Amino acid sequence: MKGLGLAADIKDANRGYHSLVLYADCCNVFYGTEKVPGFRTSYAYNIHFLGNDHSNGINVSLYSGPGVTVGYVRDHGKDFGFMGSLLADIGININFPNKVTMSLGWSVELGFHLKKSDNPDYNVMTIYNNGLYHCHYPELKIFYRF
Repeated sequence: MKGLGLAADIKDANRGYHSLVLYADCCNVFYGTEKVPGFRTSYAYNIHFLGNDHSNGINVSLYSGPGVTVGYVRDHGKDFGFMGSLLADIGININFPNKVTMSLGWSVELGFHLKKSDNPDYNVMTIYNNGLYHCHYPELKIFYRF
């Protein structure tokens, strides 16, 4: 597991929606190598496409869209630091008639990781590797539609 979080999808007037996620980045915590998770938040504007309704009231659709992520996390083999990235989101939504939505998706993040150096006079900025290394991990979201 990559982590745990809270998510909200807010529909707009078109086929798109705003996706907001507050997330505890727990990857190394679940492995037992770290004790404290990192935290981040992301925003994506996703668009539904290739959707269809089934006779039992279930609606299935694909989604995709761009976004941004910011947070204070560990990167692959590095200490905590500030990160920022652009993200690409893709997945499938399944809307059930009882107002529950399940979403299975993937996201790739291309960004930077900024952490303090051993030398107090400067910081070190590197590519945010976990955004690329963990893009194949699926993300499961369960929503209740109001």
